[in-house]
Amino acid sequence: MRIIPVLDVKDGQVVRGIAGRRDEYRPIQSQLTSSTDPLEVAHSIRDAFALSEFYLADLDAILGKKASLALFERLIANDFQVMIDCGIRSTEEAKPLIECGAQIVAGLETMPDVSVLDDLCSRWGSDVIFSLDLKNCRPLAWSDKVSEVINLVTKVGVERMLILDLATVGTHA
Repeated sequence: MRIIPVLDVKDGQVVRGIAGRRDEYRPIQSQLTSSTDPLEVAHSIRDAFALSEFYLADLDAILGKKASLALFERLIANDFQVMIDCGIRSTEEAKPLIECGAQIVAGLETMPDVSVLDDLCSRWGSDVIFSLDLKNCRPLAWSDKVSEVINLVTKVGVERMLILDLATVGTHA
């Protein structure tokens, strides 16, 4: 089994996601650390559980703001392996992430169409992770059927996939 902690980052702080209702996200409260700084939280998780690979959702970038490249570089400089979802909408947006040593998460939520994913996979192969973003078991875009989205992405070369149902995030469901 592989455990990959998630860092949801909004306004520079780790927040607790709740069912995709981003207006309700608040800074985390943790027994591991009193800090909400992503690097401090990552260190606390590594110290407590010997985990150094993270999925980081840059919620500001997913919502259309600039990606937090400096944060990603800090995490990588501290020997964390990071899969970054920052709302990639084009190949150009992915390039600086790859150059800093991150693995990119291409999320269905923000991916305009399968041609962008095809280009990402052609250029960076296994450094691209597709996030099949669902809400109540239904894809957020491209089709109403999970099987159709999976067929599309496997045809363009997706080798790794995450499945995320926003309706259950942070709900213990």
